[in-house]
Amino acid sequence: TKDLGFGSRVVQQSRERLLNRDGSFTTTREGLGFFRSMSLYHSMLTMSWVRFNLIIVAAYILFNILFAAGYVFCGDGGLMGVTGVSLPERLAEAFFFSVQTSTTIGYGHITPTGFLANVLVGLEGMLSLLGFAVAAGFMFARFSRPNAKVLFSYRAIIAPYRGKTAFEFRI
Repeated sequence: TKDLGFGSRVVQQSRERLLNRDGSFTTTREGLGFFRSMSLYHSMLTMSWVRFNLIIVAAYILFNILFAAGYVFCGDGGLMGVTGVSLPERLAEAFFFSVQTSTTIGYGHITPTGFLANVLVGLEGMLSLLGFAVAAGFMFARFSRPNAKVLFSYRAIIAPYRGKTAFEFRI
């Protein structure tokens, strides 16, 4: 009879009031500040599917653009098989080489030559495996996360309930 909706265990553990007589809480909220309470994991789980997919695709494209710029930075001898002459052509070929490397497709048309280009390929291979694992983890967590579809009634009543007056509504 003393349960305020917080569960019987809370009522049994403490005899202090949780609510004042005017309905305000007797507790104060303490904790992390706004920016420290931001959670990338929670944000990725609770955002819409469209936004989630856009972020994954944007991260994938940005990742490959960065590595393509790194391959172009290696110079003309960094990648063997590049036929582009202008910077945009070389960047496009390096981008698609990066896509082939990160997805482990590797058609073999372009190959890294030189120490720096091979270090970039190794780094890209490791980071892309980690990136795909994180993306797959987010995807699994989104699919396996339970979400309740609770509907509330539009009308509520105040009526007698177990000898007291209660605020009642349907879920």
